[in-house]
Amino acid sequence: MDPPPMGENPDPNVKPEDIEIYSPGVSRGLSIGNDTARVVPGEVPEMITLSHHTQSNSESRLDEEIYETGTERNEVVRGHIRRLSAQFSELCSVARGAQDQFHRNHDPSLIDIVVECGLKALHLPLPRHGRRRAVTLSLASYLNLRSGFVNNMQDREKSVVYYKASLSQYPAGDTERPAIVAYVGTSIQNIYNKLGGIHHLEDAINFHREAVLLQSLDNPDRAGSLQNLGSCLLMRFHTQRNVSDLDEVIQYLREAEVLCPPGHANRRTLLHALIGALELHCERQRKLSSLELEEIIRYYKEELQLYTTGIIPISADTQLSLIRKVATCLFELFQKQQNRSHLQEATKYFREIISMMKPGHRNESNMLTGLGTCLQHQYFLQPEGGVEVLEEAIQCHLKALNDWQFETEDYNKSDVLLNLGICLERRYVNLNQLQDLEDAIKSLKEALEIVPMYQRERVLILHYLGTCIEKRYKSQYQIQDLEQSIQYLKEARGLHSEEYPDDFFKTSTLHSLGLCLMLQYEQEGQIQRVKDAIGFIQEELKLPLGMFKRISSLQSLTNCLSALALSTSKSDIEVLEQNLAQAIFYFKDMIANWSSDADYHKAVLLNGLAMCLCYKGNIEEASILFSEVISISVHQLSDSDCSSVMNDVASTLCSLYLRTNKFQYLEEAILYQKKAVSSCQSGNPARPTFLYNLGTYLIHLTQEQVRSQDLTEATNCLEEAIALLPAHASTRSKALCELAFCLHLRNTKFAYGEPISSEKITGYFQEALQLQLPGNPRRPHTLHSFGIHLYHSINSSSQHNIQELDKCIQCLEEALQLISIVSADHTCAITTNLAACSHMRYLFTGNIHDINRAFWLASESIQHTPPNHPSLSCSWQLLALIRKSVSKQAEDLLILSYKNLDPCSLFQKAANHPLASIQDRLQAAFSWIESNSLYERQLESLAAYETYLKLFDQLLHIKAPSIRYRHELLLGVPPTIASDGAACAIDVGDIVKAVELLEQGRTLLWSQLEHYHAPIDLLQKVDPILANDLEVCGQQLECSAISKHLRDAPPMSMDNEVYKYREISERWNTLVSQVRQLDGFANFLQSPPYSALQQACVYGPVIIINISTRHCDTIIIQRDGDPTLVPLPGTQLDDIANLVTRLSCALDAGPRGSARIIGVLRSLWDDIVEPVVQMLQQLKVPLGSRIWWCPTSDLGLLPIHAAGPYRRNMLNLPDMYISSYTSSLSALMKAIQAGRMLGKQEPSSAQIPHLLMIAQPETPTQVKIPSVLDELDKIQQIVPNLDTLLGENARREAVVGALRTHSWVHISCHGVQRIRDPFKSCFKLYDKPLHVLDIIEARLPHAEFAFLSACHTAAGDERSPDEKIHLAAGLQFAGFRSVIGTMYAMADIDGPQVAEAVYKHLFRHVGKEISEGDVLVDYRDAAEALNIATRALRNSGVPVERWINFIHIGA
Repeated sequence: MDPPPMGENPDPNVKPEDIEIYSPGVSRGLSIGNDTARVVPGEVPEMITLSHHTQSNSESRLDEEIYETGTERNEVVRGHIRRLSAQFSELCSVARGAQDQFHRNHDPSLIDIVVECGLKALHLPLPRHGRRRAVTLSLASYLNLRSGFVNNMQDREKSVVYYKASLSQYPAGDTERPAIVAYVGTSIQNIYNKLGGIHHLEDAINFHREAVLLQSLDNPDRAGSLQNLGSCLLMRFHTQRNVSDLDEVIQYLREAEVLCPPGHANRRTLLHALIGALELHCERQRKLSSLELEEIIRYYKEELQLYTTGIIPISADTQLSLIRKVATCLFELFQKQQNRSHLQEATKYFREIISMMKPGHRNESNMLTGLGTCLQHQYFLQPEGGVEVLEEAIQCHLKALNDWQFETEDYNKSDVLLNLGICLERRYVNLNQLQDLEDAIKSLKEALEIVPMYQRERVLILHYLGTCIEKRYKSQYQIQDLEQSIQYLKEARGLHSEEYPDDFFKTSTLHSLGLCLMLQYEQEGQIQRVKDAIGFIQEELKLPLGMFKRISSLQSLTNCLSALALSTSKSDIEVLEQNLAQAIFYFKDMIANWSSDADYHKAVLLNGLAMCLCYKGNIEEASILFSEVISISVHQLSDSDCSSVMNDVASTLCSLYLRTNKFQYLEEAILYQKKAVSSCQSGNPARPTFLYNLGTYLIHLTQEQVRSQDLTEATNCLEEAIALLPAHASTRSKALCELAFCLHLRNTKFAYGEPISSEKITGYFQEALQLQLPGNPRRPHTLHSFGIHLYHSINSSSQHNIQELDKCIQCLEEALQLISIVSADHTCAITTNLAACSHMRYLFTGNIHDINRAFWLASESIQHTPPNHPSLSCSWQLLALIRKSVSKQAEDLLILSYKNLDPCSLFQKAANHPLASIQDRLQAAFSWIESNSLYERQLESLAAYETYLKLFDQLLHIKAPSIRYRHELLLGVPPTIASDGAACAIDVGDIVKAVELLEQGRTLLWSQLEHYHAPIDLLQKVDPILANDLEVCGQQLECSAISKHLRDAPPMSMDNEVYKYREISERWNTLVSQVRQLDGFANFLQSPPYSALQQACVYGPVIIINISTRHCDTIIIQRDGDPTLVPLPGTQLDDIANLVTRLSCALDAGPRGSARIIGVLRSLWDDIVEPVVQMLQQLKVPLGSRIWWCPTSDLGLLPIHAAGPYRRNMLNLPDMYISSYTSSLSALMKAIQAGRMLGKQEPSSAQIPHLLMIAQPETPTQVKIPSVLDELDKIQQIVPNLDTLLGENARREAVVGALRTHSWVHISCHGVQRIRDPFKSCFKLYDKPLHVLDIIEARLPHAEFAFLSACHTAAGDERSPDEKIHLAAGLQFAGFRSVIGTMYAMADIDGPQVAEAVYKHLFRHVGKEISEGDVLVDYRDAAEALNIATRALRNSGVPVERWINFIHIGA
């Protein structure tokens, strides 16, 4: 902007030198003003033009002043002043003319004329002239302008002098003062730019400050003043490095930016200055806030927009530099806010830069590094499916290193090497390629060599290098890797500055150090490593941590405490107690401040707290917390929960089991560990550990319950774990030990499959011991297990190998010496097993020293075991066995206290120990029985039998969720235990107790299912809520027992059904206890007394035939009176087994075997039935009466109902009495009382039942049965109300539905007996088989009578004959009160003939008048009808095996 003219209408002919300037003698000084100027800082100010009006006014003021003096001289002066004023005006006019010419041709010489005129005008003695301040300001402006043309600093300095002089003419409040002040500041600023001098800069700052203060917010010059002030302050910052100056710069430039919106001419310059100031601030403070970053990014983008749209020309390098700044700031903003959009935008800009660069560009490496870093963080945000992103990041980093051009900028290269190492480590985690880990370590080591010792990036490199080498250790298990990892991590910890107490990498380094030290502990067994690890983790927990990081740290702390809990050292226990208290505080604090009611992480916290409380001994509180964990896990967590948490939950459960011996904890631990394994994919480094844990839990399970499949599963888990583990892995030695012990159990406890050689098992133990150096905490456990194996190997051998036994003792003694690093429980266990070895040595050598040592060790074990510890049961049993084995000759050599020990009392204590496992107590009860028999203590024997049967009933109820598994458990029980107990009761003269024991110890499966249908009529009147709860709980237990899920799965499978069963079972026990507390319900669901059992004999006597190893007897029970005993001195258990074999061979022989079957029937008559018949006659039981047989043991497989002499003119049993069978008195009582129990009435006197006939003459995949249609035809001719399901209509669902609506049923089809799995015995229907469990589940409220015209429908089970598991029993349990079935395969042609005879008798009164009180059709006549039918069949001359096949069961 050009300066304005000094005057108006100039005379072009007048020059400055032509004008005479009067110079007064006394100089008044310069006084300059400006009434009309508008000054823009940074530009040359305009000259001021004075109007003629202003001139006349000034002259008038001068005349008035002179006139007032009143002298003649004043008149002279006045005239002189007028002449001076005219000269002043003429000089201004000449200056204006020169200025006009300057505007036209920009000739610098014209400025000289303007300046000269101004100087002359100001030298005129007119100090009060009105135009003087305007001329002074214009002169300052043109001096400033000329200095710019000729670079004359004198002119510039003079301009400043004139500017300052003019300020006195513009007092405060003058509207023109802000512009003048701004002019002064700008001029001084320019002088400083040329000459320097801090005083010039200070002056410029002061004038600019005043200008800003004076300017209004809407002043158009304010933005320029703010920018100038910011520029001056920035220059002072560069000189004095005062951060407050920089803060002011940013403040003023931000205000200026608001006043210069987009499109403003000065905006680009202003933005450039503001960006520079913010960058300086970043360099000074080392970081920008998110708001500052967002601001600078906005400015960069605006500047970039100006360039890219072509508004302002830009070079390619400048554009690249600007895009790089945008990308870099966006990435930094992402790091602060973790906003994925910022990262994606930064990635886009880096890609744009690289696409714009020519190959070999000097900044290509840096840009590739930037892109690689962005991609790297994109992968970290979403690792799932981000492998391609990670691969691209790696390629960027590699290309950046290959193209690296600046050897001097090693600090940048170290960043690239660090990021490359991190990416390669992540790729290793994804792909498990060891070369990636090796390359990562190499890259990080190279970065470590470059970076300076105390640079902060060195901490990151050391941290990642330590963690990568830790991963390599976990892959190769080289101990030097672990040591090196710890070394790097410790160095990283040492370099962490106190300036960053909340640094993420400091907490991560401490965490990794703790983990590495725990790995070192597992490898070396030094407990100090655990304490060091605890120290680092506690240090980490004191730092500010995020929620998830704190949870992870607390989990690591609990793992350390678990290891420390193995030590028995006093100092270690003190450390444990102290850290347990801190851990509990941390857990409780996090739980109390948890934001949500229940979620995954809260479950983890509760689990950790439960574990700590468990180690502290507060088992009750831990159990409560763990119940909450289970509730959250089962009901509120999704299936996507990670497998490691399931592993942790299972670990805590197992800890609770080991400390409480509560079996449900172990089952739940296995349940969760299976989930951990199933969700842990192949290739996951954690899978071997999870498999190992599952294997060990299953081994614990086999100690609790006899389930061979659990042992098989444990073996498979451990073998897979060993196959996956490297040769030197710490877990490998543990897995080898457990596998060896698992195989040992398979040989000793279960003895199934091909025996495993002792040498193979020993080899596993020895390999494990080679890996477990002295000091390893697992070594005592391995030595202990190895000793147990050697003991059992010697015990099972026919040779007395003293050398092997001494080797066994040596193993156990070494384990005992190393016990300082394991728990006291193990001390007692090892001591007990050493006692067993010394006992065995005594048996081999007879050396009294060995037996005394055995006594001492066993006594020591008992003495040091807590009073209520579960293991006491085993210790008492061992002590009893030791005492029992001492011969009478050696008794006098024993120490007196040992001599006085009573084995029977010890076994009794062991059997009644309330906290011992059911298995241990059962074993003790059995030993108690044997010892009582040895010492002839009959009364105590009876108590021992009662204890055994009671414990076994508990075992079935507590530990067997499904009825099929309960059956598996039954197979492991001595088959005659109940019969032997009854025989013992008979020996002491208590026949009533004998009956009660037989009822208590037989048909356990059916009895337990019956309990779930407990009669609640009376209870409903007393406590209806309790009655309803009990009914619902019973229904749930029954559903669990016959669950379809468990039905189709292997009998010993473990899944969620087990856990549900445990919950419901505990609820059931609680409810039953509450019922028994009510008045009159003390015996609720207890074994019924004899007086109650007699109700089963209302229609005739029940004959129990007790086949025992002690002796055999028959007990006849009648409705009234005491039971009658009929000894069978000529019958032994082996005799019955021989008869069963003879019958089986005779049946297999076909018609040729009939004579042999007659021989079996004669033996039954002579040895068993005839004495009973004789007693019945003595008891006045009329011939033709009904009698019920209740055989025990294998006798139930024989046709007692058909026994007889089978000689001419002699009656056989079918000719004398009408026989039925019952599995127990309770079952018969239920059949008789079924009407009352199910809310039904006795058969109506006039009602004809509807008979449902299920006829299947042709079943797919089965042989045709031609006689089925003939059977149907004969029944149709007899039965008036007949409904049929024939052929393809006889489908399973239709059959089950029809059974529910019919009280009578006749089934004619193929019947199949499954000996190995009797609950899968079935009727072959058209589409699907109808299994026993289907029948049990059916619930048939109207059932009365069933005729099963099929094979094997009442066939006994040779493996558990007392349980009576067959199709007929299933129908009877489902509600049928009277059932006709077959003992083995039937002849097809017999079906129609027997059915015709049976139904003719049953429906004999139809169409006839009946006497009052009689029943038209009564299911209770079925036994008599069958007797008539089979006798007719026999009389027709058919072979004996055909007619004896049919039997009647029930009422």
